[in-house]
Amino acid sequence: MINVVIKMLTTREYRMVRELLQTVNAIRIKDLSEEFCVSVRTIKNDLDNVRSWFKEQGVTFHSQPNKGIWIECLEVERIYLRNKVEQIGKSEMYPDQSIRVHLIIGYLLIQPGYVTAQMLADYLDVSRNTIINDLNLVDEYVKPWIVHLERKQRSGYQLVGEEKYLRLLYEHIIREDLSHDKIYQIIMCILNEAENQDVEWALGNDLLFSYNLAMKYMRKELKQIEKNLHKQSELITLLIRFMVSVTRLNLGFSLGSYRLLKRDKHTKPQKDFLLKVMDNIFEEAELALLESEFLYISGGMFEETKQIDSTYVTKQIIRYVSEKENVNYDNDMKLYSNLLAHLSLRLQSGTTYLEEINPFTNEINKNHSTLIQAIKEACQFYLGKYVILAQDSFCAFIALHFLVSYENKLIDRRKKAKAIYVCATGHGVARLIKNKVEREIPDIQIFAYCSIMEVDEICKKEQIDLIVSVFPIEANKPVIVVNPLPTKSDLKSIKKEVEAIISCEYRQVDNLIINESYEERNMDSETISQEIIVKGYEVYQEIIFGFFSEADQQNKRNALMMHIFLMVHRYYFGKQYDYFSYSNENLNEKDERTKQKLQEIMKKNNLQLNDAELTALLQYFK
Repeated sequence: MINVVIKMLTTREYRMVRELLQTVNAIRIKDLSEEFCVSVRTIKNDLDNVRSWFKEQGVTFHSQPNKGIWIECLEVERIYLRNKVEQIGKSEMYPDQSIRVHLIIGYLLIQPGYVTAQMLADYLDVSRNTIINDLNLVDEYVKPWIVHLERKQRSGYQLVGEEKYLRLLYEHIIREDLSHDKIYQIIMCILNEAENQDVEWALGNDLLFSYNLAMKYMRKELKQIEKNLHKQSELITLLIRFMVSVTRLNLGFSLGSYRLLKRDKHTKPQKDFLLKVMDNIFEEAELALLESEFLYISGGMFEETKQIDSTYVTKQIIRYVSEKENVNYDNDMKLYSNLLAHLSLRLQSGTTYLEEINPFTNEINKNHSTLIQAIKEACQFYLGKYVILAQDSFCAFIALHFLVSYENKLIDRRKKAKAIYVCATGHGVARLIKNKVEREIPDIQIFAYCSIMEVDEICKKEQIDLIVSVFPIEANKPVIVVNPLPTKSDLKSIKKEVEAIISCEYRQVDNLIINESYEERNMDSETISQEIIVKGYEVYQEIIFGFFSEADQQNKRNALMMHIFLMVHRYYFGKQYDYFSYSNENLNEKDERTKQKLQEIMKKNNLQLNDAELTALLQYFK
């Protein structure tokens, strides 16, 4: 077996190494130049280091004019080396300026006072002048979080702002340090599917204490409950917030209130897991169990966002972007309904400031800068005091909906080999990947997206031919491991496997959109519109009567009403949500009862809804 020597690589060189290990095909230097938005000369300079790196591993590196570059080694060596490379952290790469900015912010957030430029220079092993230049970027970087870099003569530098915003910034910096391999490792540990191992953080070993403490007790409590009660993203968020809470409290930074937690105020069953984990963590860390810390970790301290009108914000964002981009998005009702559903969930109480991981943020900013700018401007106009939400990741997720709307017109829906896409992201991200792959490879259909935990279940229920995954997973179906945004070499690997599947005469699959059989209505548009409105109102009234109390939030009712009207509209025109929008995750007993009751209401109103539509409705009853 080859001996892995970890040579310092730049971020770009690291990505080139990954691409070469993930494909057996040659990669053209021109394609790399376009992918990284740099000159061919720059790529050739980088390849000197990449070639040396492979030489140290005992792997043959080939380069040929008009063909490209590739490596030659046994498949077992390729897999072994690829897994090792996936574990390379940012601390093992030569820190370019973007990495240094993140490391500086992380370092400032774990210091009790001012830090000098020389201390930062020693920490990053760079010159003081380099640090001074980096600190100017740090100042700009933190402004969207309502935080600023304070400079004090003879003292140094310190990040200043409200503690809750400093913590949101810290959460963001920690998430930026999470590679897909690290996310996979953490999730497997939390779910007790793998032994707990120390995770190397580029931000330093200061996080290890709080990480191991949180991991220890999350694993312990999850053994006692049903795993599927908590989504993958929720578990990652809880872990990060436990880490941030313990780290900041140990430095003496609280959220302003020292009132002890009153348990009788938090008796809901879903809070039981959180309370038990907090009890153990705070007791071992010798910290007081404060009400403000519980609200921070659970998301309850951000409940003021219930004042946001999701319907109004969605409509105005689409209108503004349409005008700026000179594209008529206003008439795309699917864009409207999908973006409304995304924002309604994103802006609901307790989850508003939960930052989702979006591996495509940089790619979207680079390739669709005018679209991102238009979305940011729209958010500044229509989110009001919640403009802090309009970070790059948040705007990139919104951009994905617009990109899907645009690209849907280009897709040729033919019969294809059936595949699933395994990721740690949401609908918008997965749909962009789906559109990109299906456009480049006409013979594949990305049937659904799912998390790591759902792969086995979906493969049992559905006749899947191929698994496309951003994680190195094991399965009884062919697996193609790809980058978060599939490169040309990734697409070649997928295409090669698809061709092999088709050549073996695998069965082909139905088109993506599920067009339920329905009786054609010989009515004019006015009559159809009237029937849709009446039917939508009837269903809404029954659901409100059956599920909601007078105390329930009005904005939640309004969002539900809009959803039901759009749902009835989709049903009448045979355009129910497709199964790609539906993740086959196990429902708990409460969700199953709610779903059954909803089915009865729909049946009573002569609406035969599929599982995707019913699952989407469940989000309003959490």
